[in-house]
Amino acid sequence: SFCRNFDEKGSIQGEAHGTRVNLNIQVLPDASNCIYTGILDYNGNGNYVCYWQGSIVEQGTWQLTPAYPPTPRS
Repeated sequence: SFCRNFDEKGSIQGEAHGTRVNLNIQVLPDASNCIYTGILDYNGNGNYVCYWQGSIVEQGTWQLTPAYPPTPRS
């Protein structure tokens, strides 16, 4: 997923507890801040909100699908 104008530079801080994930992404060069929350399992999904200068400038949902499906265990 890309945040704010498809900028790819910045920093990511976050934590996961069980399947819950919270990420705080600071996007450069405009110093906007995007907060991703959601659930991770074999896939992932959740919501995000991006702020710039104290105002919401973007929000939506995200979904993650692994590149390769998990191998079934026997």
